[in-house]
Amino acid sequence: MEKVEQELKQLNSDLNGLTNRVAELAPVNELIKYLLFFWAAISAVLGLFGWQKISDIDEDVREKVRQEVVLFLPESERDFEQFSENVAASKSLKDDWEGLISTFRSSAKYQEFIQAANADFDLPGRLNRLLLRSDVDIATDEDFRTEAIATLELIKQKAATGEFPSDFLFNAIQFARRIENYRLATEIAEQAISLDPKPITEAISQSLITASSSGAAADQAFARLMEIVNQEVLSPEAHLILAEAWNAAERLRRHEELIRELDRTFTATLADGQSVPAYYYAIAATLTLRIGGQNSKERAEDFIDAGLRELEGQTRLALGYLQAQRELAEAIEYLRPSEN
Repeated sequence: MEKVEQELKQLNSDLNGLTNRVAELAPVNELIKYLLFFWAAISAVLGLFGWQKISDIDEDVREKVRQEVVLFLPESERDFEQFSENVAASKSLKDDWEGLISTFRSSAKYQEFIQAANADFDLPGRLNRLLLRSDVDIATDEDFRTEAIATLELIKQKAATGEFPSDFLFNAIQFARRIENYRLATEIAEQAISLDPKPITEAISQSLITASSSGAAADQAFARLMEIVNQEVLSPEAHLILAEAWNAAERLRRHEELIRELDRTFTATLADGQSVPAYYYAIAATLTLRIGGQNSKERAEDFIDAGLRELEGQTRLALGYLQAQRELAEAIEYLRPSEN
């Protein structure tokens, strides 16, 4: 028993030293850590003598242990609540500090990339290098995203001077969408439209509005997309325009409106003696299968057959050929899985 008391006295002395150091240097969470160390030490002493719990020790020893522990416990429930609040506040301050450090580092890195991009007169080349690196995890690679955003910001600023061709701005818009920065994508699209109001650029801009807005703004953007789909059916970029309309229809769950617009487009185009692009038929088949309903399979079959006939007279180099081929193949897979 004397040996136990000696061990406890030594623990008490060590604990007092730790308490003084904690009070001087350590926050609340350090105090908790040393309390846990104290309990571990008590358990070790008990284990030396084969005791399983404190109740196994003589009453006077248990009282000594209780007195040591009580020094660290709140005297009332109210004090305990205040103690818990202090612990939570300490953790919150630590988290806030780490957040500030992270923001500072990101800002510093952003400025570093802005300066590097400013010094690099070959912004198209810089964007191309980023595009080639887009296989990285763009959702978690902070350095990549920071460099990408810095480069796109600079492209947006210089686009107003007419320094870049619309094709380059189109690539910048698509890259901004790829990293899911719709604000930059929309702003660069607006710059591109002001410099060269191509239908495909307007289609992208309207599609971006459906991604970043809701209510009347999204409705108006989608309605304008439907008009562009109809007006540009014979355009070399018709497949790109329809792809934007498809994205918007998927996003807004407005497939039926798009298929109705395609039906009107087919009727008007064929009545003028013109051919409908194969890609339009491919999307119509997919839409029909997506919507379902009576005779949906038969209608999808008709669209697929019409699309395949259009592809027969084209080569793989024709604009939209590969996109139409892929979409038709997917529609066939959905419709006739047993044949593939």
